Amino acid sequence: MHLNRLLAGVTALLSLALAGCTDDAVSAGPQRSLTIGIDADAPGLAELEGDQLVGFDIDVARYVATALGWTEQEIEFVPVAPADREESLQNGDVDLVVGTYRMTPERSRLVDFAGPYVTAKQDLLVTFDNAGITGPHSLDGRRLCSVRGSEDSAVLTSDRFSPGARVVTRASLRECVDAVRDGDAGAVSAEDVVLSGFVAEEPQELKVVESPFAVHRFGIGLPKGSPDVAVVNDLLAEWISSGNWRASYVTHLGDGGLPLPRPPSPGIG
Repeated sequence: MHLNRLLAGVTALLSLALAGCTDDAVSAGPQRSLTIGIDADAPGLAELEGDQLVGFDIDVARYVATALGWTEQEIEFVPVAPADREESLQNGDVDLVVGTYRMTPERSRLVDFAGPYVTAKQDLLVTFDNAGITGPHSLDGRRLCSVRGSEDSAVLTSDRFSPGARVVTRASLRECVDAVRDGDAGAVSAEDVVLSGFVAEEPQELKVVESPFAVHRFGIGLPKGSPDVAVVNDLLAEWISSGNWRASYVTHLGDGGLPLPRPPSPGIG
């Protein structure tokens, strides 16, 4: 039923103790396998360090999976492209998606969401010495890199912001960040929490402009009609109130130069 694609051939080890078990669809049961779709190349959120998957999103996924009763041998993390998330959940290729997954009304018609587990601001990433790009209104005549299939460039090139911006596309956010660093593009847009991971890798070369123009909520995607939404919301709320949310954020995203965001309220809004 599930895809058998392990990220770099690695099954991530889940080390949190079991916190509970229910009889819901993604809880441990006769199936004895849980497949979690992730964004495989998001510094600070989900990335390989040696043979281990680490990051804020990975911590979220680990906590939820173990709290639902799964052991480390029963978990598979698989990379899922942003454009394939809904289809992967609908087809049963993955049981959950935990990977910079924006909760939007359009997507909520196709899948269910638990969360949010973090709220992020849409912003721009530029080189550290770029003083000309100060926000979404300063892109006219400049090259804006956009991931293929992303809606962000359409927003930024609308009459509201910079209709004169020139869009160049790349296959992934990392390729767009590389284009900015190499001078092939002036800026790339994504959520500040995502961009800060790339800044942490190269703090002397890259920076977030800190002129946000939208707010997005990241949630855990589940198949439409899942009975587990309320359960996962409760687990996320417990993780946040325990202090582990803050500790994970500081550990994995605290070097990106941005202030700690306010913890969200899962299941509300």
